Amino acid sequence: MSENWGAAKDTLGLLVVMIEQACLDQGKFDLAQLLTLQEDPPSGVFTNRQLSQVSRAKPFSPLADQRWVTVALAFLKELDTISTKRSELLQASQVGLCQRARVHQEEEEEAEAVERSSSRRQRM
Repeated sequence: MSENWGAAKDTLGLLVVMIEQACLDQGKFDLAQLLTLQEDPPSGVFTNRQLSQVSRAKPFSPLADQRWVTVALAFLKELDTISTKRSELLQASQVGLCQRARVHQEEEEEAEAVERSSSRRQRM
């Protein structure tokens, strides 16, 4: 049992850092959860709650090492960049699909018009 005290202290320290970071971020656990070095929790566990505005909000928890916070923030920035690029590509592909569908529809309409005019000429 005594060999687990070090791990328990480490886990408790990470929990304190997470709680303090979440308080500084007005209840958002985006960065706080990353600082725990644990697996992602199931979606829906943490919800955005509206809390009172803190006039002197700090950018990160003073309990966390500056290098540690820098790495976590860089990771969040990369995730944001990736999700932004994905949504831009998805929107562009949807616009491209709509344009191709419109062109295809116009081509079909032109083919039908040509077919109708040729059938009229044959009747005459």
